[in-house]
Amino acid sequence: MGSEEIDLAELPFSNDNSSLHDTNVLDSTRGSINMVSPIMPYHFNTNIIPSKPEYIFQLDTSRSRPFTLRLTYITGSGYITGLALGGSWGIVEGCIALFRLQDASRKVRITAMLNSITRRGPLFGNNLGILSMYFAFSEQIIRRFRNNQDNLNKVFAAIFAGTLWRCTKSLRATVIAGFFGGIVVGCYHLFDDSI
Repeated sequence: MGSEEIDLAELPFSNDNSSLHDTNVLDSTRGSINMVSPIMPYHFNTNIIPSKPEYIFQLDTSRSRPFTLRLTYITGSGYITGLALGGSWGIVEGCIALFRLQDASRKVRITAMLNSITRRGPLFGNNLGILSMYFAFSEQIIRRFRNNQDNLNKVFAAIFAGTLWRCTKSLRATVIAGFFGGIVVGCYHLFDDSI
């Protein structure tokens, strides 16, 4: 056991000072890239880099982020996105209002612009944040019920979230919101998987 020789070419890093003049050479015999510099005269063997994630236990392959982390991320990103979209719409409305208020003072025009931004931004942010929170809760419930993690959970969660979001309106608005949520998320995952 003590007299076995170790082949340095098999190690991820080996001290090969024979090609110090080369800066970036592809070694086709061993499949490694020699990145040699005066500071670190080593080359890295790219054959040992795994092509997919490695897990210690088989159970780790089916794990995802914890629910509270996903809830915070989905709700926060929905709120910020709604705030940005609503603020953009408010800027457009404010610019239209500025053309109508050309004879007014500068203070009145700035106030009109800020009023239109703050009227639309928080409204869209709150609505999209609540819709995102409904989606996160629905997805968690469906994931627990089906005991499976796939894109179908997200489609069902979007249908349920849209339905729940518009359930205080008419039955027609509720069905349309659920259908629209399912179509949007379904198309997203259809094109996301094809890319």
